[in-house]
Amino acid sequence: MPGTTSPIPCALALSAMAAMLVLRPQPVAAQAPGPEVKTPLAIARIELVEKPAARYRDPDLTATGSVPADRPLHIYVEPTGLTTRFERGAVKALLVIDMLARSSEGKVVRDGKAVLSIPFSVKAAKPAQLSDVYSNITIGALKLEPGIYELVVRFNDGYGSTYSEQSLTFTQTPARSPPPARRRNPASSQR
Repeated sequence: MPGTTSPIPCALALSAMAAMLVLRPQPVAAQAPGPEVKTPLAIARIELVEKPAARYRDPDLTATGSVPADRPLHIYVEPTGLTTRFERGAVKALLVIDMLARSSEGKVVRDGKAVLSIPFSVKAAKPAQLSDVYSNITIGALKLEPGIYELVVRFNDGYGSTYSEQSLTFTQTPARSPPPARRRNPASSQR
């Protein structure tokens, strides 16, 4: 409906997350007693890609700037500085994501608060820092009119108090035509 915003579809995003996380705990170096120094959440890398990554820093990732209206958006993200918790033999972190899509004229066309919560967990014998963290975010087809759009993604540290906001510009192209239906050859069915 013109003039209204609708939530960003995220059903696909939740199913694409769990199997695509790679984390390696690094032992925390012994430190002298004193105040804990926290690193704020940052996004080391964010890209709109043709398909989800198979691993951290996947060399087969292909960045893209355009997405057909009937296809999902795939975003590759490398967060750093996540606040962690050590619970029940695992180092855990949580990333909560808000998203907003706007047209080149600045009109908000999709809006979603806390559309995704991405839990990270790695088995560990003691508290550790996480490194080599990545995630794939898949957003269902936005089905927008062809044109240039900005996707603003706000990453919130679920266990901390910091956030990082990143923007991606993409071109929404017309929907792809469905693949042609297979035609049966009438001559092959005759004997």
